[in-house]
Amino acid sequence: MTSFDAAHPTPPRYRLEQRLLMALLLAVVAGAVGQLMLALLLRSLLFGLGALTLLAFAPFILMALSVAPPLTVTADGLLIRPHWWRERLIPWGDVLAMRPYPLLPRPDQETERRALQGRKRYRAAEGWMLIVHGLPWQYRMAGFFAGAGGQPIIAITNRTHSGYDALVRQVQARVGQ
Repeated sequence: MTSFDAAHPTPPRYRLEQRLLMALLLAVVAGAVGQLMLALLLRSLLFGLGALTLLAFAPFILMALSVAPPLTVTADGLLIRPHWWRERLIPWGDVLAMRPYPLLPRPDQETERRALQGRKRYRAAEGWMLIVHGLPWQYRMAGFFAGAGGQPIIAITNRTHSGYDALVRQVQARVGQ
């Protein structure tokens, strides 16, 4: 089997999104630390609650940073290439399951997108999630929000991976779905 590269359809946009999300995550953490310091200095419960409220956004940002990294399918497994974390080779034996990805919009929720792209060019969002053993903690955030019980996942969608149909066929053939 030859390797198959499934990068983001528009790599410059992917890099920009990743950089903006990381800047947002850093701003949220810095803002929460600042509010906690103000809460301690001023003995104000509201600043402390504000810090906790601000930190509540961090898991969602972290999920967006890690849920659908560019992939390369090889004979040995899936090579994930996230923007911020190191590359990892996931052996095929570590892929525990392949399920439909539930965090995609339904076609009736994308009226504006369909209007902007035109009815002929519009394609509804499709995707699968791979439940993978042994991925780091940031991938567990996505698993928690996707209903995988906090197990680490990566998502494969037609919006985040070029060659989506071929990618899904190759992964299904290897995973046995």
